[in-house]
Amino acid sequence: MDYESEDAVALKSDGTNYLLWSCMMRNFEIEGELWDYVSGSATRPDPKDKNYINLIKNWESMNATALYFINFYVDCSLRKRLDHIKSAKDAWDYLAGLYAHGDESNFAKKYRLEREIEAVKQSGFPVTGLYRLMQCYWRQLDEMEPKELSNLESYMKYREESRLVQLLMALPDKFEDVRKSMMERSPLPTVSEAVQELLIVEHRLTCDHFSSISLDDKDCPAKKTNNDQTKTKRRSRRKKDSPQSTSSSSGLASSLTPDNNQTALSTDQFRSVINMMNQVESDFFGQSPLESGMYLPPAREGLSVQDPIKQSDKDYQPSSSLSRLASSLTPGNNQPALSTDQCDLHKSVHKSHLESELFGQSPLESGRYQPPFGREGNCLSMVSSAVKILSYNVWFQDLEIHKRMEALGELIQLHSPDIICFQEVTLDIYDIFKVSSWWNSYNCSVSHQMASTRRYFCMQLSKLPVKSFSCKPFINSTMLRELCMAEIEVGGKLLTVATSHLESPCPAPPKWDQLHSEERIAQAKEAVKLLKKFPNVVFCGDMNWDEKSDGKFPLSDGWIDAWADLRPGENGWTYDTVSNPMLSCNRPLQKRLDRFICNLRDFKLCAIDMIGMEAIPGVSYTKEKKVRKGVRKLMLPVLPSDHYGLLLRVNIQ
Repeated sequence: MDYESEDAVALKSDGTNYLLWSCMMRNFEIEGELWDYVSGSATRPDPKDKNYINLIKNWESMNATALYFINFYVDCSLRKRLDHIKSAKDAWDYLAGLYAHGDESNFAKKYRLEREIEAVKQSGFPVTGLYRLMQCYWRQLDEMEPKELSNLESYMKYREESRLVQLLMALPDKFEDVRKSMMERSPLPTVSEAVQELLIVEHRLTCDHFSSISLDDKDCPAKKTNNDQTKTKRRSRRKKDSPQSTSSSSGLASSLTPDNNQTALSTDQFRSVINMMNQVESDFFGQSPLESGMYLPPAREGLSVQDPIKQSDKDYQPSSSLSRLASSLTPGNNQPALSTDQCDLHKSVHKSHLESELFGQSPLESGRYQPPFGREGNCLSMVSSAVKILSYNVWFQDLEIHKRMEALGELIQLHSPDIICFQEVTLDIYDIFKVSSWWNSYNCSVSHQMASTRRYFCMQLSKLPVKSFSCKPFINSTMLRELCMAEIEVGGKLLTVATSHLESPCPAPPKWDQLHSEERIAQAKEAVKLLKKFPNVVFCGDMNWDEKSDGKFPLSDGWIDAWADLRPGENGWTYDTVSNPMLSCNRPLQKRLDRFICNLRDFKLCAIDMIGMEAIPGVSYTKEKKVRKGVRKLMLPVLPSDHYGLLLRVNIQ
């Protein structure tokens, strides 16, 4: 599953932060059916029931799990007060009675929330974590607003500006320059735009910090310790993969921050610079200019940067400079591949060309990018009538992560998919993949530099010739979710393979019913609408889809659900706490979260299989399960992921 607990882990309640703590707990720890045991809707079974023994065992197990989470995420002083409480509902109600102040006025609650928001600055969270915390606060503040105000455009603008102020106030002092820059702009950036810019600046500051550490280590070898070896290895690997990343990204990012007498950029200028900066990175690291999810559409029609989604294949005309670069880097027919030195020269020349035009017209007017083939093994056109596509949520949890990714790599070598769509990839997982034996057979949509700026992300890999990689953020996503696309050439036919990780269930107070079903449905519709202009589409990934709350997946005419079409009558549960022994202690959940949605003109569906269903031999982990008489340690097997993978095969008709 993809319920994120990192922020909740960092927030152990001491009573002063109850509003935020309760929101984070409900969002990321006590979700779904487990919440029924906290809210009291799952009542203790009646002893007169014929199946009482089984029912009471299940009730006690689930209650103990919920109570364990509550105890784990409170301060020691509070934990002592909860020692005598044996019910999760009683424990939650006890804390609510102490700190929720249910009878207080909206004004008093708003005052408390504003005080907590003010204190967030001292938390030291990274930008992504800070944004998630602020979203929890904003949801609670929204609940106190008069409903009629939500229809007023002027008020919505005022609320957006208020949120921007709160976000900027919560930033650490190291962001002072960019904070001043944003406050001087007209029009002001949206919160989403501000977060994207802050992520870039945060990455620049991190690079500068690592550079200073590297210099210190060089001058003072005695300062090095064993604990630094992993970081040093990662820095050296990053430098090897992207030798100019620090200079290019730092220089460009610093240009966004006013210094001395430098004039602050307007919002329109900032958007244009960001899009151009993404293109500079794409030519160095073999990725789409939209891969980072930072594509910012121009606010006024006068800007030349265009959205590639809105263009058809017939409209696409690459600029002459990009055509020359792409053709020189991509061997075709009898043309020999360039040497490494020649490639570096081309990249250097093209980098200068792009940077010289940062404040002029973009050389990438079409919005399309032709990535070079980064691996010699993929230089020849591969013509095959069958294409295998793998979709896999790899689970970002740091649980036997090396063993799990090695096992996943063995599955890749066993099934040899032509195209891979991963979800929940982290930098650590990316690094493990990159040194794997199978890695060099694929072209990747994500560079190491971009992987280092994201907490987790979707990633596509292809053995087949790639026309373009691109990425489109969803309009309504509060979790920075996006639609990633790869246009692949197969036997002279264009196949568009898209993947996504749709909005996760994320309930929040006061009703605890915010499952983000509406957002998820809207994202599915948005994806299908964007993809329908392509002749052959395979859309796969972790859809987080639940028919009970979301209804049927919104398929347009001609679109089909591959599993339902090829394996009718089979449940297709890719997240299953019953069949997956690694999850046997989790609350019961069986859902078909992962899917393949297809609209094919020149291809036909052949087969779909579920993979990664076997435990890894000789690998296990210990999980503590709280029972009535204490804590019991269980040894559980480990599988490649908490999700199963889906492998689809399509043929050219």
